[in-house]
Amino acid sequence: MRPALLAASTLVLASLAVFACSSEDSPATPTEEDAGGGGQRTPPDDDPPDNSSGGASSGGTSGGTSSGGSSSGGSSDDGGSTSSSSSGGNPDFDGGSPIDGGAAGTLCLEGSVLESEDNNTEATADQLPSQSTSFCGRIADGADVDFATFTLPENATRLEMSYATTNGQAIQIDAFADGVQFPFNGTYEFKPGKPYLLKVSSKNGQTFDYRINVAITTP
Repeated sequence: MRPALLAASTLVLASLAVFACSSEDSPATPTEEDAGGGGQRTPPDDDPPDNSSGGASSGGTSGGTSSGGSSSGGSSDDGGSTSSSSSGGNPDFDGGSPIDGGAAGTLCLEGSVLESEDNNTEATADQLPSQSTSFCGRIADGADVDFATFTLPENATRLEMSYATTNGQAIQIDAFADGVQFPFNGTYEFKPGKPYLLKVSSKNGQTFDYRINVAITTP
């Protein structure tokens, strides 16, 4: 009997020893906190992402009014809006308040000489006074031409001219002093006592209204 009990006790102890060894070698099951992260947690970002090179930061002020809008021209060259061109340093000629020019257009001022048809030739040119004045008219189509003439006084000390138009892309002004053509671009022939002739036409056949301002300085 005693030998049988000893054998049974030995078997039980051996089984317990094997179980203990098996428990020490088995890996632990990952907890829910570690699961899904591969046993590693992503650290929180200490610094926000850098968006300085994208989104609104890279646009916005790179265009808008800095590179366009009214500073590059705008309506000055578009039909349908009045534009002025500085010529001879007299872009803001003060010839009075605007008036309805009727057939002579929309840019006439009080005191302006309104074009009269037929003024399509040098011989039938509208006569302007030999003093500061303005001349207004309308070019109806590509075949229409308007002429105006004035004589610069003998005692004149300065001549300035400028113009306004409803279509800066169409207007063509040819100027002559005593029969010699000169550019209507701010540098004018100065010939006191001599006749001046102005010819207005359309470069592209489009219609437009215009006003030419003439400023004459005398003692």
